[in-house]
Amino acid sequence: MPAIHSSDMYIYISWIQQIKEGAIFLHNTFTQEHGYPFLNPFFLLGGILIKFLNLPNIIGYHFLRISAITASLMIFFLFIKTYLTTTRERIIALCLIGFSGGLWAPGEWLTEHSIFLEFYENALHTFALGVITLFSYIYVKKPKYYLYYLTILANILILSHSYDVVIIFGIVLTHLLADTIVHRKLNLGLVRDNMFLLLFSLPSVLYMGYLVTHDLILKQGVTLSSKAYIFPVYFAVYGVLAILAAIGVYIARSQLKNRYLFVASWLLTYPLIIYIPIPFALSFAFRLVLGWQIPMAIFAALAVETIYQKATTTKSSKKGVLVIATILILSSGNNLAFLFQDIWDANRNRTTPYYIPADYMRAFQWIDKNTKNKEIFFGDFYTCYFLTALAGNRVYWGNIYQTYKLKEKEKAAQPFFSTTPNAGKSFLHSNNLSYVIIGPWENTHFKGSINELGKIVKKSGDVTIIKVPVMRSFED
Repeated sequence: MPAIHSSDMYIYISWIQQIKEGAIFLHNTFTQEHGYPFLNPFFLLGGILIKFLNLPNIIGYHFLRISAITASLMIFFLFIKTYLTTTRERIIALCLIGFSGGLWAPGEWLTEHSIFLEFYENALHTFALGVITLFSYIYVKKPKYYLYYLTILANILILSHSYDVVIIFGIVLTHLLADTIVHRKLNLGLVRDNMFLLLFSLPSVLYMGYLVTHDLILKQGVTLSSKAYIFPVYFAVYGVLAILAAIGVYIARSQLKNRYLFVASWLLTYPLIIYIPIPFALSFAFRLVLGWQIPMAIFAALAVETIYQKATTTKSSKKGVLVIATILILSSGNNLAFLFQDIWDANRNRTTPYYIPADYMRAFQWIDKNTKNKEIFFGDFYTCYFLTALAGNRVYWGNIYQTYKLKEKEKAAQPFFSTTPNAGKSFLHSNNLSYVIIGPWENTHFKGSINELGKIVKKSGDVTIIKVPVMRSFED
């Protein structure tokens, strides 16, 4: 049974596989229940490009990730330049955005607010952060036709990740509220802009709302996310970055009503939306902090620059450089620990979900060439998880959030693992399984011998065993 949270990487690889096969609307292949088809602009365009370049799925995903990282860093720097004047301040802010970490232990929670770990694991969230920042940059700079650009970006963001709907509209509405309070009058121009964005983003909002309320798997994801970790003081989990941001706000206090009003509004948005007293916000609080480190980093850079200036003497700047280096190390230490731990696990312990044995890789390649995508496979949880992404096949289970009613499926599979012939045969047929994969991962679950398992499958008639590493049917 699954012991740790699977990386989302192979979910995205399965999407790339579908797009390479000609799909526009994507399906969930990690369960027999496909759910409703959905549209994701980022992976649609990325998948088409990967197909055009004829890249393997994994290489293609890394290509998308590197592209998202590069584009996001450029957008971050573009936005930072609007508020920070010196090159040193801009570089410090960019480093803080990229490497700052929190004090909260669960890795899956930490990645929601850690750019560095998002770069390391999740291309979609990296893309979302870039879009949110570009949205904010256009909103502040207001070039000609900016409302049209903002509307396009809002729709892309909504279709890419439903949680970001709350963030993007929370930012503009908080800015409107702050502007009204500071200037003691309602800015009709901002009201018009916000109404325009809401009106023309409404189709995407309604579409995502429809999917969330009708798709069984998405509804399950909502339920699971509602059980996420809730921390009473989110600001505290950002550790050093949060302290520096607070100092920066104090330093910039005289300009908060003008130059830094939008950044301050962006900073204030997150506590408003994660602590709003409605079940929805409280349930998704750990998702709704995406991007909080960006305004934090801008104010933190002001604090670091001030500390640097005070630490630097006219004779030597070594002390100031040492201070900056210490701050960056303290901010990124937690993230680096997670990275090195994952590398250690992958290289020394050979643990999933980051390591796939060569025998299994060859098995997936064989399956990709010799089976049909509509056939349903059964094996170890991680075997199925990798299989659907690398070969495009449907599976009985394969991801904690993407598998419908995982607990029920675990319970239903128990008779098969105990190698009770009648129960095993009933399990295979009731779930329309075509293939059963047997290898080192699977052997840890079976209480009986492989021969007993073979008898069960033989009695099922139309179910075939695929053995790892020997790629042949059990009967042979």
